[in-house]
Amino acid sequence: MRYQYIILNTLVSLIAFGRNVLFMRTLEIDSLAQVGIMQTIVMLVGFVQIGTINGAYILFAEQNAQQTQRIVNVLSIGVVCFLLLATMATLFGSGGFFVPLIVPETLIIGIFAGLCMLASTWMNNLLIAKGALGASNLINMVAVTTSLALALFSASYGLPAALASILLQPLLVALGAMAVDRTTRPTFTYPDLTTLKDLLRLGHMPFLGMLTILVAYQVERWAIVFALGPEAISQFYLVMMFMNFFVIVPAALMNVYFPRAMRAVQDAQLDQFKAIRRRHGFELLGYGVLALAATFAFLPFVVKALMPQYESSIGLVKLVFPALLIFALRDSASIVLYSMKKTGPIFISGLVMVGVYSALLGGALVLGLFSLEAVVILRGVAAAISTAVLFKSASDELRAAT
Repeated sequence: MRYQYIILNTLVSLIAFGRNVLFMRTLEIDSLAQVGIMQTIVMLVGFVQIGTINGAYILFAEQNAQQTQRIVNVLSIGVVCFLLLATMATLFGSGGFFVPLIVPETLIIGIFAGLCMLASTWMNNLLIAKGALGASNLINMVAVTTSLALALFSASYGLPAALASILLQPLLVALGAMAVDRTTRPTFTYPDLTTLKDLLRLGHMPFLGMLTILVAYQVERWAIVFALGPEAISQFYLVMMFMNFFVIVPAALMNVYFPRAMRAVQDAQLDQFKAIRRRHGFELLGYGVLALAATFAFLPFVVKALMPQYESSIGLVKLVFPALLIFALRDSASIVLYSMKKTGPIFISGLVMVGVYSALLGGALVLGLFSLEAVVILRGVAAAISTAVLFKSASDELRAAT
């Protein structure tokens, strides 16, 4: 079942990517810009959860029915409150501040889609934590294929069809989860503030850790533009796209193994936990070997056939591979820290990544050694140092547990 989940999860991501390619072929440049703005709005709305969903992901894996219901109630009330605030803001015309950068439907649908994404994320996490991988696969596959079907109408109906198709995917995931699993349905009692505090206590550090990685990548983009000009970013686009694809399988593996690891820790089965972690680590390494072979064997042919304008960037993708593999292997340390509810080192590791990477990029600029090749090599160095910090923390926690 776990391999089926990984394969189908990857297929869902590929279909979503195909939908974006479809928009590139069917929409005018101004409409395509609105689609990009909407996707940015969805991402920004996702930040309002400030770690509660990260904390919920950890606590869901404990499979405590009463605790799960309290978490569902807290998160549901939060989504409803944000929906009401967004509706009031829209009714009072605050969206007009962004015009003409954002057309009204982009803003409204984007905010609603962002809230749907929040709901769909924690509901899908709940299914995964319960081991309902088949249900998660079915719901996500139906949602993304339905979204793609609606996206086909963008050729005739333009931007409205495109925006609606993006909204439809998380909306269907949320509705599908509530339809197949009653534990995802809120009872809408008074929110438990103690539960909210627990979610924030466990989740704010991984959330901040995620933000630090995003900051590191943003510093990278700024440095490239500053040193090499905006056109260099287009040469770097293949690297960014490959990175998005590369992390799909490690994320799916984490979803498969983390709930098992958490239950082993709960049951004080440390030997079983270590066995689960070893299996997780071996599969991460195995994926890395297969991905490396596939990248060197097939990437040149795929790029030449589908994106010939990026042929000159193939070497950069091969050069960045070690950095991506190191980041994937971080999950072997993260699974320890998540299972033992020690999430602080994840943020510290992210800070190390930002600090080291920024210093290395700055040094390359000062010494006149800055190039796209240098960027991907330095990313690997920074990733290795920050990952070493994470593994040291995980090792300390394991030693303390024994």
